[in-house]
Amino acid sequence: MGRRIFLTGLALTSMACADPRPRTPRIDRPGDKQAVYGDPTLLPTREGERVRMEVALAREIEQALAVLPTVARARVDVELPPRGHAQSPRVLAVLELPAEVDPEPSRPSIDAIIETIAGPAARTEIVIASASPSAPSPEPPPSVLLLLAVLGLGISTGIAIERARVLWGRASSPRPR
Repeated sequence: MGRRIFLTGLALTSMACADPRPRTPRIDRPGDKQAVYGDPTLLPTREGERVRMEVALAREIEQALAVLPTVARARVDVELPPRGHAQSPRVLAVLELPAEVDPEPSRPSIDAIIETIAGPAARTEIVIASASPSAPSPEPPPSVLLLLAVLGLGISTGIAIERARVLWGRASSPRPR
């Protein structure tokens, strides 16, 4: 009986210690250039090389903008014109600034960074958003399985201690002859 209770408590403990969230597979967005053209084992094409150049320029601009103390996060997309076209490259930069920072004083340095990396002829669109102060996430309530496991473990420990006390009492008491 005690062994069964102990094994039940052990089983409940192992279930309670398991990861409660099911793993969700990562889904690549089909519109993400890096996901589509980022594999270096792909056979190089003109289109693929152009997109790799766009991704490299976008990352370079993101890293340069991350150096600025006023920029919390930056997401940049660069579109280069196909070869032979007289169009200028397009740059879209979405910047997240802390809520207490005024975006206007940092605007010239942002423009200068993008112009230096993408070139002076690049058509640039900058979208600035204020970051909302993030509230700490509340801790999740304890798992019901964990509660049951602890309860089962406590009961089985109590029974084991009681049986050991009874056996100890029998061994220490004199036997009638």
